[in-house]
Amino acid sequence: IFEDGDVIPLGFPRSKCSQGLTLDQIKSIQILEQESISKLNALEPNGFRKWSEYLDTCSAYLDCGLPNFIEERLDLPSFPSFLKEALKDGALRWPLQPHGSMLARLFTSPKMV
Repeated sequence: IFEDGDVIPLGFPRSKCSQGLTLDQIKSIQILEQESISKLNALEPNGFRKWSEYLDTCSAYLDCGLPNFIEERLDLPSFPSFLKEALKDGALRWPLQPHGSMLARLFTSPKMV
């Protein structure tokens, strides 16, 4: 929810079929997803693609950061994705920065920052 009351639903399940949802529930989720995609793209060009890439980056950081840095348990298979995301686009998504700083570098719309 934004300060102006605008809302963009996020966090849709990746697989709707495997969760025991009815056909009507799946259709409702798909409609909400498409509305969210349209809103993100209306905020700025390629907004949905940028948001998806940001989430992929966060996922790679969590998958590597939790075992290796928080739990202090070496998990070598998680490092390639971590490094790929950290160095992508000239280290634009460098992990040792606040999320707000990363969002400000990735998006131009004030609503996305």
